Amino acid sequence: MEKMECKERQNEVLNMIVEECEKNKIVAVKVPEEEAGIADMAVVRHKDKERLSGEVLGEYYFLPVPESEKVFQYFVCSLTISDDLDSKFVQAVQQAVSKINFTLSSGAFLMSPDQKLLCFRYVLVMPVEQEVSCMKLGVRAAMVNALRSVMKWGRVLGDLESGKMDEREFLRQFGSQLGC
Repeated sequence: MEKMECKERQNEVLNMIVEECEKNKIVAVKVPEEEAGIADMAVVRHKDKERLSGEVLGEYYFLPVPESEKVFQYFVCSLTISDDLDSKFVQAVQQAVSKINFTLSSGAFLMSPDQKLLCFRYVLVMPVEQEVSCMKLGVRAAMVNALRSVMKWGRVLGDLESGKMDEREFLRQFGSQLGC
């Protein structure tokens, strides 16, 4: 498959994400590679007061496919839970993230090296020659999987980050689920 054709299919998938979000009254925009810095990207503002601790920013994109790599393409779901972690609670969040990640079958909660950003990242690997309809199906499943992990643990991590919950309470409530 030619690189341009691959990029066109990827853009069709990103456009689908934005269109489906807009149909469901979810704020979403497509950001071109020149602005995003990595690749063309669909940016989505996820809000669910019942299951999320505030707003979660979703960034969805395909990593660039190098000329030498014509077998696989990588679709990234990156969900930012917090971009300004309070340093007083970083250790509790780190401990919880470590315990939660150990139980996840896919994806991971991550903290930036400066310990300010907390996100969840999931990467879907697909053949470069995948039909666009299959790409869309896989991308939808990846997005749902990533959002489910954030909905399950995002509020808890947000409570740890804000000091509403300490590490002892976290272990009391969730330790048995996490094998602690």
